[in-house]
Amino acid sequence: MSDSSQNQNLTRVVAEPSSEVIPPSSGARATFSFIGVALQGDQRTAIFLLDNGRVVVAGIGGAVANGYQVGAIEEAAVSVMDSAGVIRRHELR
Repeated sequence: MSDSSQNQNLTRVVAEPSSEVIPPSSGARATFSFIGVALQGDQRTAIFLLDNGRVVVAGIGGAVANGYQVGAIEEAAVSVMDSAGVIRRHELR
């Protein structure tokens, strides 16, 4: 096969931009504060105070508020993921 016949068989592919819309959440204000960690045996649970005054106690994978979910719980910090997959780390002061 000659070089010219090989070039004739090439197809040009152009990538199209995705039309998927991901809601912006990194600028959204969290409606809760991380206020503590409860420990029973080796099981940690994060404690949150919502803006409306409610207290939420959640383990790993538990829901906090507005689509936020608990990721990792450390001795003095918690990682929380929003519905777009953005992870935020909250530390006790």
